[in-house]
Amino acid sequence: MEKILKKRSVAGLVCLGILLQNAAYLPANADSASQISFNEICSKNTAYKAADGSCYDWVELYNNGKTDADISGWGLSDKETEPYKYVFPDGTNIPANGRLMVFCDSDGAKNNAKIAPFGLSSSGETLTLTDTKGNIAQTITFDAIPADSSYGQYPDGSGQYYMLSCTPEKANTAPEGSAAVHKPAFSHDSGFYDSSFSLTLTADEGCDIYYTTDGSDPVWGSKKYTEPLTIKDMTDTENRLSARTDIVPDGGEAPRGNVDKAVVIRAVAVDSENHASEYVTKTYLIGKTNSGYYKNMKVSKNTTVSFSATAETTILPLSSVTASISPSLPTEALPIRQLLSVSSCLTANSGAFTR
Repeated sequence: MEKILKKRSVAGLVCLGILLQNAAYLPANADSASQISFNEICSKNTAYKAADGSCYDWVELYNNGKTDADISGWGLSDKETEPYKYVFPDGTNIPANGRLMVFCDSDGAKNNAKIAPFGLSSSGETLTLTDTKGNIAQTITFDAIPADSSYGQYPDGSGQYYMLSCTPEKANTAPEGSAAVHKPAFSHDSGFYDSSFSLTLTADEGCDIYYTTDGSDPVWGSKKYTEPLTIKDMTDTENRLSARTDIVPDGGEAPRGNVDKAVVIRAVAVDSENHASEYVTKTYLIGKTNSGYYKNMKVSKNTTVSFSATAETTILPLSSVTASISPSLPTEALPIRQLLSVSSCLTANSGAFTR
């Protein structure tokens, strides 16, 4: 009897050992989304070479778990409706606290199945990581990234994303300069709104927010954000910029009535050591500005002008005038001939924030 028990015990230990060994490679799923994440994204790579010597866009995944993860069959995509544009091949494992590099290039993928068949947009886009059951493990949206820089986590796996120096296959390094401070977040995106609303600005704990409403750079001495801002229709306010005729070619006339006006909020976050984030600019048009000639028009900090047969009478929001024209002037809609005489554009400059 004693011998039988010993044999059963040994067999049990052997089975347990086999299970533990295989457990390290059990398929991962989206329930462990916090375990697998986008660690770095580089949309313009000119330095880090693939095995074929080419420089492709790339993504680095990170396993923040204590066990290895098998992501065979998972999907990586830049298109929400096609989550499996790239499928990780069988045997794709990421070690615990390890990284996995994925190059992205439509041409490179034709000769290498380990390269995702799409490039990354230099102006920014959204990437999705999906498990074998169709569950989304992570979705990440990034803006324009400078060449040979990345949008990544610091520290690795922390969930805190910054603009970083590229460190493919290595631990990410701390962000520097303005990249070390997250930009303030706006509760409402740029666009057309039917009625007034309260705009809330938020920043990381320990950071102050400064903002302007006249298109100028937010600096020390600008208004400090302490409570939500009321965004309302500014059409009935005095015409100031559009009333100027010294910037109009061929002796154009100023508008006889009030023109549509946009509300432009520019904000910056500043930490306790006076490190400033990049500027954020949002443009809002309220109420009757949402009329036929604005239909389906996207508002951004740099408005694209479209020419047509009615160009001379078209009204467009002036969201691209710098404070160099006049830091006290409101942002207004201008007749196209005035708009075309202004060539400056808002830039998201940032730097030292001095008090």
